[in-house]
Amino acid sequence: MNKLIIITMKKCKKILITSALLPIIVLGCSQGIEYNGDGELERGFVLYPTFRVIFSEILINPNIVKTFNFKGLPPDELILRLALRKDLKQQELSLKELDQIWNELETTNVLMKLSISANGDEQLSVGPELLIKSWKFAAYGRKYYFWRKQFNNMRLKNNREYELKVVIKTERALPSNIYLIPILEGGGFGKGDIFKP
Repeated sequence: MNKLIIITMKKCKKILITSALLPIIVLGCSQGIEYNGDGELERGFVLYPTFRVIFSEILINPNIVKTFNFKGLPPDELILRLALRKDLKQQELSLKELDQIWNELETTNVLMKLSISANGDEQLSVGPELLIKSWKFAAYGRKYYFWRKQFNNMRLKNNREYELKVVIKTERALPSNIYLIPILEGGGFGKGDIFKP
């Protein structure tokens, strides 16, 4: 009799755990399915981020204007960050490459304006400001990013069309190719600490 009760309790526990996890799993799988627009959508599973949109690279050069249009991101908190790259085939940078990039950015005075508009109305905007002075620098392993408090914990409506606009001005061309890659991400549990204000 006691053995039967123990087996029944174990089965009940499994059913309860499965019932609790099922909505989380379904929610994690359904995030971002309405996405429409520029960039490549990556979907995760339950843990942060459950969705990420990676837009095309921006080569830092004099007088660059890039716009990206999108619609349908889930109404979760979003973070916009700018991945820093030297080589588009590699996400990571060596310390030597990082040092070289930093010296080039410092000596070239890279000004950047970044804005997000909805149906033509500017919702968020910063700049033009010096990139390395006004944007926070963060590292995750050997991946490096710029981020800004104003573009942290954003909430966008999934039924509106948005435009992300990046304007870059430099005094002269940089000695080598340096890229910024805008990334929008959010959703899930356990948001990364490197983008805390």
